[in-house]
Order: sequence, then C-alpha cells, then structure tokens
Amino acid sequence: MDFEKIIKNIPVVNDNVNYWIVRANGGKLYNQFLSNKKIAMGSNYITPEKIKSFPIKKEDFLKTITPIIKPYIRPEILRRTATDFYTFYHELKENDIVIIPNESNQKLSIGQVLDSEPTEFVFKQTKKNESTCDRIHSVSVKWLTEKSIYKLNNPHLISLLCTAQNEIKYAGEYKNNINCVLYDFFIQEKTGYFIINVNTKKSIEAKTFFKLFAELFELTEKFPNGNFSKDDINLRVNLNSPGQVILSSKDIKKLIVLGMILVSFSGGKLRVMDLEIDINGIAPPIINLIDTIIKEKGNRASMQSAYRALGIERNEIIYNYYDENIKLLDNNKNSRISKL
Repeated sequence: MDFEKIIKNIPVVNDNVNYWIVRANGGKLYNQFLSNKKIAMGSNYITPEKIKSFPIKKEDFLKTITPIIKPYIRPEILRRTATDFYTFYHELKENDIVIIPNESNQKLSIGQVLDSEPTEFVFKQTKKNESTCDRIHSVSVKWLTEKSIYKLNNPHLISLLCTAQNEIKYAGEYKNNINCVLYDFFIQEKTGYFIINVNTKKSIEAKTFFKLFAELFELTEKFPNGNFSKDDINLRVNLNSPGQVILSSKDIKKLIVLGMILVSFSGGKLRVMDLEIDINGIAPPIINLIDTIIKEKGNRASMQSAYRALGIERNEIIYNYYDENIKLLDNNKNSRISKL
C-alpha cells in the first residue's frame, strides 16, 4: 500500500492560523453572517477608512478610537469595544478560523477568513422578523461546517462560545477541539488525529468499548509489512452520548490502517480523498489479518456487534459507502473501488 499518497491527501493544519470566537451579537446575527458569507462588528459611527488611519500600536490605537466611539458606547463596555475594534483590524488575519454560535446556543458554524483587512458592507434583512445588522466593518468568510455546539466536546470552550463578553475573542488554546469538529482525520504539528464519532445515545458498556479498541489496536499492529514506528496510538475519550474518540499518533500509517480496518466492520465504499484505490492491494491483507486474529480470540460477529452498538459514524477521509453489492468482508478478490 502506498501510504505516502494517502498521507498527502490528509489535511494539514497550518500552525500560523489563529482561532477566534465571534459572538454575532449573542447569536442574533447568526443567519445574517451565514447568508452574507461574512462576519462583522461596529456600527455606522466610524468608517473602516477612518480606523485604518489610526496608529498600529495597540495602546495608541485605543487612545485614538476611544474618544470617537465614547458618545455611542456605554461606559462599562467602552474599553472592551475599543479592544474589539483593534482585534478585528490588527489581529484577525486572512485564513484564520472563526466560530460563531446561533442565538439559542444549540448550533455553531466554523469558517475561514478570506480577506486581509476589513471593508465596508451593509447587511440587509433577508427574512421577515430577522435581526438586522447595520454593521459596516466586515470580512468575507468561507463557511466550512455547521454542527451541534456539543460536538466541541469541551465544556470550557462551549461556555466561552456562549458567554464571552468580547464581540471577538481569541480561542487558540482550543484549536484542537475546533479541528476535531472540522475534520475526521487531520495532521497538526506532525501528529495525526483520527476522529471516531460515536453516535449512540444509550449507556456504553465499558467491556464493549474497551474490547473493540483493544482488538483494533492489535489488528493494526499486526498489519503485514506496515513497518510502523514504535510510537503508540494515544486514545482520548469524550463520550457524552454522543461524543468522540480521538486517536492520535506521530505514526500516521498506523492511523490509516486502523481506519481501513474499521471499514471492514461497517461496510461502505473505501475512500481516501480522491485517490483511486485497488481493493486487491488492501483487502486481502486486512481480511486475512482479521480472520487470523478473530479466529484465535472469538468471532467477527462479536466485534461487528460492538462496533454497531457504539453507533460509530463513518469517517469521511478514510471511507465512503460501499455499493450494495460490495462488502469488504466478502473477500471478493475481484472487487474494485472506483475513483470518487
């Protein structure tokens, strides 16, 4: 198997990208931001051109903008608002990741900043009774995903997203949590992260859970000609019914093989980004491996049952659905995966 071709197609997180929470006026402007593909702040009492003429040094910037916005801002939030303007103009950068909550704090959207600096844009009401926004300081955003807020799997980040007082707040310390929502498989700081989304809403038996992963790790380690490093796979569990299992390792090949083994217990069309993969080169070693290990320790049905009991979600990087007439476990050596 050509691991390097597959690794080249796994998203690599840019270490220079920053992460920001944008409150969207407590979520009231959530739909406006999404439909206009922008985020924004401020109001019509000061123009972007005026702000761009201010000093770049933070304290000088704050001293310049404060008396201008003072007549329009409550005293208790004056400093905070001035700081938000500085962040929006001088710290938020192109390619940064932004995350916004909706008004009910049930959903979030994550996007990537497209502009190098804010520009003027007037929001218009698109639906009856929708919150309007006269904010003219905006940057364009490519919205990447919309999820349940609880997918963040970090109570501190969820609390910050819902209650942050600043209109724009740095969230770089939570970048791993945010990336685990954005991607099912990614590389960050030379470490691979493979995300297994567990969707069952029932209580999870410890015996079922740990048995499945113990078997998966054993199967992965015994993959023929894997030439794996000695680096272990680390497991982080945050199961809030539903929740996530996050597997990480500096040996990306181990994570790839583990993902392919998961395919064998779920069914589905094998998919690794846009690569054409001949199942003849992958299926026989995995199938033979599964057959050998499971014949020694039990039966395939028990592991498949454990997999299904957890309601594990299909990993979009590693696989897509099999055609109805293709099953990896059928050991059909003539089967072939088409280019997606």
